[in-house]
Amino acid sequence: MTRSQALATIAARLEQADDATLAAAAAHLSSTSGKPLTVGDVLEAFPTESNLPRALTADELELIAQSKEDFLVGRVRTLAESRAHVDAELRRRRT
Repeated sequence: MTRSQALATIAARLEQADDATLAAAAAHLSSTSGKPLTVGDVLEAFPTESNLPRALTADELELIAQSKEDFLVGRVRTLAESRAHVDAELRRRRT
């Protein structure tokens, strides 16, 4: 792979990535402890179907899309609100 091909491949991945993917890739790349990065290291940082533990179901993909929409329009919860919601749901399931 030439330098130009490598840069084009990386640029294509960057353009397709959402914010969460970019953050995960950055965290992966920053954990390399200063060793020189290879093109493979960079491409490996981006999730693909081949490195996911399993394919996502249609329901999971729908929930992800819904979550992204919720976040974009400001429908978010604080950590305390999320914990309270989970605690209430767990209490409900136990009774």
